Amino acid sequence: MPKPTALLLAYPAIKFDDLGDSPVTKAFVKTALGRRDQAEKKSMYNILNHVGPNYPPCYIVCCRDDRTVPCRHAEALAEKLRESGVSAELEIGEHGGHGFGNGLGTDAENWIIRALRFAEGFVGKNA
Repeated sequence: MPKPTALLLAYPAIKFDDLGDSPVTKAFVKTALGRRDQAEKKSMYNILNHVGPNYPPCYIVCCRDDRTVPCRHAEALAEKLRESGVSAELEIGEHGGHGFGNGLGTDAENWIIRALRFAEGFVGKNA
């Protein structure tokens, strides 16, 4: 498959061993990883283990009051991308929770417009 021009990520869960143990989180992990071999899958699906200089540029957005995926996931991903020399923009709002969609009425309002502007800067560069 061709490499994406850029990734536009809202409240990304980048590692399964750092999500907490709420019922919602446990259900999410079980759905994503299944019941067997979770330890091995957690390592395999840890995005930080796959970031390198050829990773696509990323626009990342989250809100600090997200109780499902903590902003530290987005912060860790942005840091790893920058360490790898990959363009990354991190937008953090205070209020919006998890599942804010287009952000209407939250601190992330219009994040999609900002993300698309970010991605436009990379169109044609991966060809």
